[in-house]
Amino acid sequence: MVMATTVIVGGGIIGVCTAYFLGQAGEDVIVVDRGELASGTSKQCNGSVASGTEKLSAYACRSNTLYARFAEESDLGFEYRRKGSFRLIGSEEKLHNVTAVLEKQRREGLVAQLISPEELKRQEPKIDTSHILAAVDYPMDADMNPYLAVRVIAGAAERLGVRILRRTEVSGIRRDPGKGSFSIITAKGKISARRIVNAAGVWAAAIGNMLGVRIPVVPLRGQVIVTESTEPLLDRKINEADSIQLSITDGNRPVRLKVTSVLEPTPHHTCLIGRSEELVGYENRTTTQVIRALCTRAASHVPAFTKVNIIRTYAGLRPVTPDGLPIISEIKEVPGLFVATGHGGNGITLGPITGLLLSEMILGRPPSLPVGLFDLHRFSRANAESE
Repeated sequence: MVMATTVIVGGGIIGVCTAYFLGQAGEDVIVVDRGELASGTSKQCNGSVASGTEKLSAYACRSNTLYARFAEESDLGFEYRRKGSFRLIGSEEKLHNVTAVLEKQRREGLVAQLISPEELKRQEPKIDTSHILAAVDYPMDADMNPYLAVRVIAGAAERLGVRILRRTEVSGIRRDPGKGSFSIITAKGKISARRIVNAAGVWAAAIGNMLGVRIPVVPLRGQVIVTESTEPLLDRKINEADSIQLSITDGNRPVRLKVTSVLEPTPHHTCLIGRSEELVGYENRTTTQVIRALCTRAASHVPAFTKVNIIRTYAGLRPVTPDGLPIISEIKEVPGLFVATGHGGNGITLGPITGLLLSEMILGRPPSLPVGLFDLHRFSRANAESE
């Protein structure tokens, strides 16, 4: 039987960042993943580190700092670029809401400012600003290759002594209360550990069920377009504050589709076009209707996209919670069990800070930022209050 102090289930960005910070503290850590590293959500997304989310700005900024450090210390790198982003505002209601959020963010130290359509046009000449009232300039936002980021951070963790078991699916977990340890059952044998970190993303609920813990996460499908390499159409990432809601048919069933235009230029002069949100279970495929909606929305902001070819499309599943906030939590009912999931579309953005906060929680250290907002038990409290 293999032994470790902590076993982390999940080899995506959350799992490897947690492993790195625990390894840095000298902990004996094993990461297990049923596939290769970054074989799930971390590979099937864009690579944004965005600070515009109201409740998560401080966490995103800290993550960004940690990414910059990882990139600086890495010989290989992961295409990390701190170029900034623009958030487009197209309605008076959204302008009012964003202005209030922006004031709060600036009081917290976030670097951001509201700019006019004219200023946006000066910086991004290809954007059609006729339907834009204003934009928020986030100059410190970054982008990267998330697949490479996972592998670079995992490599750094391995150099600290972390063991990574690839293609090792967990089929069961048993806890021995008398010994205060867990037995993790895999196709390659058993692993004994004092602690378990459930960082299994959209599969976190299944891992939780093995220990009788309900984790309210479901998969949310997002589809992404990759364009051909062209002359630069954008300098910075563009995302819009507004979104559209559509009713579509997927097979024989009706599906609610949400589309929010996100346009991310890459170092290779291609562009990633997203983002969509659909609750379709674990179906990880692209659909013509959604790709068409993403293209239409992108071209409404940058008309030049109508002349650009698509080279591929892909879909990814994001773990989401009922309130849209992640779970970064100790499970008091099962001593030694910790959960980190439910980041939705912010998993890459919040990967390093999640790993740092979780490692601090495990090691009994004061958290770098408040963690009460992410406690799993908020859902049971909410259920009790509604009864």
